[in-house]
Amino acid sequence: MTYSSFKLPDFAAHCAYRLRFNPYHDSVSAQTKLWYNNPRWASGIISQSDLDTYDKQQFTLLASVCYPHAGSQQLRVCSDFLSYFFYLDNLTDDMDDHSTRAIAEQVLGSLNGPETFESQYRISKMTADYFKRMTQTCNPSVQKRFIDAMARFLKSVDAQAKDRLAGRITELDSYISYRRETSGCTTCWALIEYANNLNIPDHVLQSVHLQEMETAANDVVAFSNDVFSYNIEQSKGDTHNMIPVIMHANPSVTLMEAVNYVQDLTNAAMDRFNQLKAELPSYGTDSVDSDVKKYIEGMESWMVGIIFWSFETERYFGESTQKVKETRVVDLLPLKVSKSAG
Repeated sequence: MTYSSFKLPDFAAHCAYRLRFNPYHDSVSAQTKLWYNNPRWASGIISQSDLDTYDKQQFTLLASVCYPHAGSQQLRVCSDFLSYFFYLDNLTDDMDDHSTRAIAEQVLGSLNGPETFESQYRISKMTADYFKRMTQTCNPSVQKRFIDAMARFLKSVDAQAKDRLAGRITELDSYISYRRETSGCTTCWALIEYANNLNIPDHVLQSVHLQEMETAANDVVAFSNDVFSYNIEQSKGDTHNMIPVIMHANPSVTLMEAVNYVQDLTNAAMDRFNQLKAELPSYGTDSVDSDVKKYIEGMESWMVGIIFWSFETERYFGESTQKVKETRVVDLLPLKVSKSAG
């Protein structure tokens, strides 16, 4: 069946978390743009067209709403990281698994040896630069969590490349497990600790209760993002998205039914997070309990922030963003045909 449009769910109606903006947004935004376009990363600066596209993506706004309490230095690292992370995501989108493994070697080499790893590649130089600044105020446990999360993300990107080349569409349960890594959320959870100068013991973060909360928040961000990004991805024939996974499993399901199903899963994940928050135990000391509450608030900022930002950026809806924000109706883009196609 061919579809011409679909209507976005009203995720905001089910999301009761408070939207906050970081007061350092404007100054940090300007600094991050200069950093992103630094000629030290490669030969020559980024083209004006690419910079215009960067401005429309509003990555620094995403950092502002997801890390609203971060100090100027911490927000700058978070802002740089998100700009870099989406660049990394774009970079690996069309790569084969050999290329994604090469990227992983560059990124992980720079994270594990930011002062010593030598590389000529832009992605490696950017990685080493933001991570060196991050380590200035970031405790070793958080640094390790961040590196481990990046390693899992890059491994999942490699697996995604293999599936893309083979034309495989996974089953829903496998996809959900897979999507929790390709979302990159666990790296962003480590940044919550860094941005807010938290000191949460490893055994607390490894508790079943907090891990279930992390998973629920990850699901909200990843599942809602699948809906927002679906139009762009379907136009490229990309099936790493919950909507085509659902429709592939049951061909009788319509596009709108699949979208509504993703909405139900997203809302259920929010409900699960809220229930776990209501049942949050004490972890023994006032300081640890206080830091845990700030960590949870950080995940809430991400859930409400990604929904807000998706209607402010042109990443998903291009020049139609304002119209989509008002109507929630998305007109489907035509499928792009590669130049090598007949």
